[in-house]
Amino acid sequence: MSFAGHLNTNQYIDEQQVHGYFWLGLSDNLKEIIEDRLTTQYPLHDTSNPWEIEQICSIAESHFKRGKYSDRLLQFPTCFTLAGDSDHDSDSDSESDQYDSDSDVDYDYHRRAKASRKRKQRSRKIRSKLKKQVETQQIEENCSRTISAP
Repeated sequence: MSFAGHLNTNQYIDEQQVHGYFWLGLSDNLKEIIEDRLTTQYPLHDTSNPWEIEQICSIAESHFKRGKYSDRLLQFPTCFTLAGDSDHDSDSDSESDQYDSDSDVDYDYHRRAKASRKRKQRSRKIRSKLKKQVETQQIEENCSRTISAP
């Protein structure tokens, strides 16, 4: 944007081209999201002209807004159950059971990964131990063959 702004202030490109370059600077995924919302909010927009930067920014701000209702909705406890649902014997679950936070998920993932690494390390040690035992047995067999051969 700063390069296009510099070109615009020096009158090498016009305002419409600045808007076009701004649009081209967005990622393809973001363009899809924003374009759907732009066409919904501005249905009479002439598609032969680029979207204005202010329009793009207002849509992007509303899309990436923190504290949206849908984000907060996922944080509520799931206390609604069907009448015939017998999975929940009591409602006295601890708060840690009711809420799955990202930190808990990350902790579980790292704990499992660490346990997996330990298991692999133990199995490598066992395999190397067995391999050494087999090698020593083979050496002992070869030695006993060469000694008893005369």
